[in-house]
Amino acid sequence: MQPFPQKLSARSIFPLLKKYVHWVDLFVIGVFLPIIVLYLAIPDTFKYNWGGRGGLLFALLFIGVEWLEARNALAFQPSSKTYIGTIACLIGVLTYCGVASQGGFIDSVIQFGKDINLPEPFNFPWVVDYSIFATYFIGITLSFFGPRGVKRFPISILYTLGMMLLMLLDVLFPYSSLTLLQAIVPTILYFLTILLEKFGVPFLIAQGNILLIWGKEGLLSLAIYWPCAGIHSMLIYLLVIAVVMVKIGAPRIRKLVYVVSGAVGTFFVNILRLFLVCYYGAFISKDVWLFHETIGEILFLTWIVLFIVAIVIIERRLTPMRSTGSKNLV
Repeated sequence: MQPFPQKLSARSIFPLLKKYVHWVDLFVIGVFLPIIVLYLAIPDTFKYNWGGRGGLLFALLFIGVEWLEARNALAFQPSSKTYIGTIACLIGVLTYCGVASQGGFIDSVIQFGKDINLPEPFNFPWVVDYSIFATYFIGITLSFFGPRGVKRFPISILYTLGMMLLMLLDVLFPYSSLTLLQAIVPTILYFLTILLEKFGVPFLIAQGNILLIWGKEGLLSLAIYWPCAGIHSMLIYLLVIAVVMVKIGAPRIRKLVYVVSGAVGTFFVNILRLFLVCYYGAFISKDVWLFHETIGEILFLTWIVLFIVAIVIIERRLTPMRSTGSKNLV
């Protein structure tokens, strides 16, 4: 191994970077860096999912999983354009992180949302966050691997853009104003009440979507609108499963079985989340906000990962069977 030169010049730095630095692995560091910076600067904003930056951590998980799958297949040809594009993306996103980590940033964005008459400006900062991170991730991926590299991270990109669009929907159509999505809430409440009755949770439904829970600390009132009813989880599931179905080579009937069973599972995971929130409020504490804002993402992420892993395992077991069957036919 040749020693690292002690004297560097502008002409020699790019060849040295090519020789001594494994740029493919540095891609992951570059992607994770802005989220880590924000987390270290203002960790409190990562405690919640709906109305916070918690979803960005799950985006990193999806990126890590897809990265492990695609790492050996990604073609990387370092050039001056790669370095310039990567540096430009890093400077841009780290500048945003520096501004966003300031104490008054969130309040300023909320105030801007009020100034432009957004119906629900309090989630507008997270719309900006997801927009910036999605743009950064696509930009740095293009810088490293080109358009083909972007195609290797479909689930991560769809998840991030999906969260951005769902937050934007909540900003533009808060509470029950989005009638199409709010229409499913009564069905969710029907199944929820079955669980509440089964486990002895005293409740009463008032005004269609208001759930009154009697617990050890008194009366707890829960207003259930489409964002907190798990509709966003179902939409994200549909985005993710669409990409998974495109990537696997299963027959159409089995793909349909996967999609339907996953949708049913996601639906009941959302009901389980609401039940756990009600049970927590009835028998543990009326202060359900933190529990409400974290349990949903934990359950959904666990479910979607296990479901995708199950699909992969099933397909790996069935693929040799199909190959063997084909050979026997010959």
